[in-house]
Amino acid sequence: MRRQLASLLAWLMLCNPLLAGGVPPPSMNAQQNEPDLADAARITRGKSTFDSTCAAFCHGLEPPLFIGRKGLDPDSAFTTIAEGGRGATPMPPWGDVFTRDEIWDLVAYIVFLGKQTTGQSLAPHQSDK
Repeated sequence: MRRQLASLLAWLMLCNPLLAGGVPPPSMNAQQNEPDLADAARITRGKSTFDSTCAAFCHGLEPPLFIGRKGLDPDSAFTTIAEGGRGATPMPPWGDVFTRDEIWDLVAYIVFLGKQTTGQSLAPHQSDK
């Protein structure tokens, strides 16, 4: 009887993800298929999302933290948006709010801002590619 109970318990533990509705979703790993961050449509979507969330809650519409910032690593920016500042900054995690594509849109906009100067139009143009 104990052996059957132990076998049943082991089987339940192995099948638990299936019983709970499937396997866990893939992680928000930045290394998976980094998109074209210079795509004007992606930058425009990122600006729209940034203006309605990031700017409204924290960074402002013309964030000095990003304008003219050189050397911003896109993978690190993706991870920080998805997972938050993890104690290094007060940045909250947004990985449960935004999709992978939306996070990449935000990264594209932030990278775009790094190429701008204060007072310059912060709207992407086709020639910005």
